[in-house]
Amino acid sequence: MKKTALILTLVLVTGLVFAFHGEGKEGRNEHGKKGGMQKEMMMGRMMEALELSDAQKNKIEALNFEHKKQMIEVKAELETLQLDKREAMKDNDFAAAKKLNSKIFDTKEEIANARLDLKEKIMKELTPEQQEKAKELHKKIGRRKMMKEHHGGKDGGKGEGRRGNHKENRGCDNCQDND
Repeated sequence: MKKTALILTLVLVTGLVFAFHGEGKEGRNEHGKKGGMQKEMMMGRMMEALELSDAQKNKIEALNFEHKKQMIEVKAELETLQLDKREAMKDNDFAAAKKLNSKIFDTKEEIANARLDLKEKIMKELTPEQQEKAKELHKKIGRRKMMKEHHGGKDGGKGEGRRGNHKENRGCDNCQDND
């Protein structure tokens, strides 16, 4: 029973991370996929902070399950379209590549909209207080992500990075710690 509850919690945590955190670049492996452990930890913190009831956990788990099944099909379609486009480009068939490009972007839009639909459905399962708490947590996550990207480090720390090419925070108008 405890094992089932743990698995249920992990699945729910993963879904909430997708819903509330979006798809940032931190924690991705060499294939561009987010690391499972990071998602699970994030989701656990989110669920703990929101203090979800068992009924809410079950409903959100079901929503995430259906969303994942749908995404498997849509992402497979997207991958097929991308392969077809590469083949068209090899054959210099630019008209076909342009048509496939349109289908690729339509499919990406479908994925993005499905993600938004999932977030909307999850938010409807939350009480007004939980919704407010979720918004606060989302903002907090967003600020951390922004600082990490700005300073180019995984820990949001000081040093040279791909953005914010400066050592320490000195001289950066966007940093609070300007000495």
